[in-house]
Amino acid sequence: MATGDLRVLAENYDALLRHCAYMRAMAVDETVKYGLGDWCAPFDGLSLYVNMTKFKCPVEVSDTAFRYAAVCASERWAGLLGRSQDEACLHAEAESIRAAFRKHFYDKQKNRVAGDCQSSTAMMLYYGFAEQDEIPGLVQRLSELIDAQNGHLDFGVLGMKSVLNVLGQYGLVKKALQMIGAPDYPSYRYWLDQEATTLWECWNGNGSHCHHMFSDVSAFFYKYVGGILPMAPGYREILLRPAINCGIAEVECRVKTVLGTVECSYIAQEDGVAIHIAVPHGATATLVLPHETNRVLAPGTYDFLTH
Repeated sequence: MATGDLRVLAENYDALLRHCAYMRAMAVDETVKYGLGDWCAPFDGLSLYVNMTKFKCPVEVSDTAFRYAAVCASERWAGLLGRSQDEACLHAEAESIRAAFRKHFYDKQKNRVAGDCQSSTAMMLYYGFAEQDEIPGLVQRLSELIDAQNGHLDFGVLGMKSVLNVLGQYGLVKKALQMIGAPDYPSYRYWLDQEATTLWECWNGNGSHCHHMFSDVSAFFYKYVGGILPMAPGYREILLRPAINCGIAEVECRVKTVLGTVECSYIAQEDGVAIHIAVPHGATATLVLPHETNRVLAPGTYDFLTH
């Protein structure tokens, strides 16, 4: 998606298939349980295994979700690389895993996912296990689970990506920012207030102080606060959906692409929100703003005021 260069897929296709085969060999009724799980959700004490595994999302939920994601990725890669026979087999496998996830981990009557926590609920949504009519109730449940933690995060490294992306996708950017910036433990702001200059391994700071695994928060800011999302490989088509009502007064967001720099920046003023857009040559962008008709933008720069 970043470059439009299929070579990276071709070079890694066989390795991804082997990974999928490894998980398939361990599957029981298409579900798997072999990983560390939602590692390093908030816990008290030292960074020991017994503490790092104190998470609410069942291991089989996260493992099966990640297996499904890997098989779906393999299916997409097969299609892009012209491996039609592989694509058909992988599609069938993905559908079987999806059905098994819903059978074992989802209570449709109660609209609850096994574990009934931020991570498992968000994984149901993010990885595409929910039917369209189930989505509003699951998004509402995720919001309730965050409220039950007084607005705090309750996810580990596996749940982080799902929770933040789901909140961004379904218009709950302000809730995500409140969780990220909560003034007390656990939050990213808590790390900053402890004078962190790097990402930490554990929310309480009792592990490594140079760890990458909670870093998807950076992508959240680009995709859902600045609002820049590629919709076609190489950013030939771009979705611009700045969160102008998220509570942040001023945002500057730029992404360097193979076509040039994409920019979507905004600043709150007394008479509205001033927005600056830059679309590089070779690309088109769709601008989505609250209470306005979507605008399709040709290459160029744009400055305008909105409410």
